[in-house]
Amino acid sequence: MTKQFAVLFNKAGSMVFWRMSALILSLGSSVWIARCLGPTELGRAGFIIATTSQVLLLISVCPDAYAVRKLKESGDVDDTLTLVVTARALFSMLYIAILGVFFAFGVIPATWAGLVFLGMIIPILLTFQPVWLLQAQENQPAQYKSGALVALVAFIFVVGFIRPGDFASKDLISRFLGLSAGVWAAWWMTGKGNPLKYVSLRQCSRALIYAWNGRSIYLTQIIIYIYVGLELPMLGYLVSVDELGMYRTATQLVIAVNSFFAMVPLLLYPRFIEWQKQSLGYLWEQQKKIFRLLLAAAIPLGVIFLVVGPLVYQYLYGSAYAQVGLPFGILMCSKLIVLLNGVFAWGLWAISKDSAMLIVFSGVAVFSLCSNLIFIPKYGMLAAALVNFSSETLILLLTSWMIWKAVLENRNSEPRPFA
Repeated sequence: MTKQFAVLFNKAGSMVFWRMSALILSLGSSVWIARCLGPTELGRAGFIIATTSQVLLLISVCPDAYAVRKLKESGDVDDTLTLVVTARALFSMLYIAILGVFFAFGVIPATWAGLVFLGMIIPILLTFQPVWLLQAQENQPAQYKSGALVALVAFIFVVGFIRPGDFASKDLISRFLGLSAGVWAAWWMTGKGNPLKYVSLRQCSRALIYAWNGRSIYLTQIIIYIYVGLELPMLGYLVSVDELGMYRTATQLVIAVNSFFAMVPLLLYPRFIEWQKQSLGYLWEQQKKIFRLLLAAAIPLGVIFLVVGPLVYQYLYGSAYAQVGLPFGILMCSKLIVLLNGVFAWGLWAISKDSAMLIVFSGVAVFSLCSNLIFIPKYGMLAAALVNFSSETLILLLTSWMIWKAVLENRNSEPRPFA
């Protein structure tokens, strides 16, 4: 087991390096684009990019967590590839058809037509990323290498071809070129080559059934997106746009940090699937070891975020943003809880508790939305941060209890909780 954890730590080190490289390049691109395009064109490009994330969520059937688990269970790589790629291709074609109708009937204004045409390609590229396949192969660093290539290609185009006074279309072109290179490289690293060869019209019915069977995880992802994504709009609607703007600075920093925390479940999920094949008791024992390790790191980090975070925040953003310091510290602690959640939530997906996870996240979404509606009007961004923290803590308590309960119900193991 020590050897397994050593391998995971080595992979994590590689992933951090490539992620840092991508962030530095992306920061350079973002600054140059902002200086050259100006607020209006930057806003137009940003609107299209924000919309593509919502489209991606809808067309990404056969969620990665489901595809990884099914591949690890069956071991049939080509058949799983055919089903996943075909299902996502079908939904991508449906998306293109709907956009075609919008274009045909003039629903999309002429001033936006070019940008929409460029932007419509981005979610299709993203949905064909073989992230799930690399995860199933336990070659997670390859995903971050391809991400660094995306940032590098985009940076080269941005610095070489974008000049002051340019239009939003060039921002989208840089993303398209970077993603194209990154997706090609990722498929090359899987050893499977061109993904289009796995699109099979003969397998359409099986692919749709496969996608239907993964519906619980698909719906869970949509629910998470909705209740997390509504936090900012609710703050702006219930308090003020100024409050939203200040809070947004905190969420942007938190998202950047959380991209590193997200590496943990990405690394652990394939191991969880393998460990549960031995027994649920064995999986539980490994989860407890990992949880204790992460908790030992999370507690001092949480104290630092709460005590030092507000001071650093005020130094970075100025006295005008001083009141954001405490919500920022709470949000960072919330992401530490998310890190701990990954141990148990992904463990539940590993043992096929998809419907139970859907119920948990649906309940937490209701709690989050209701709490925000009650407390945000009076307490503003502080309430939003505290509700975020409370929601993640609730998920941690529920998922840890559920997997412990599942282990107890298993005839071959009798573990003690956190013994």
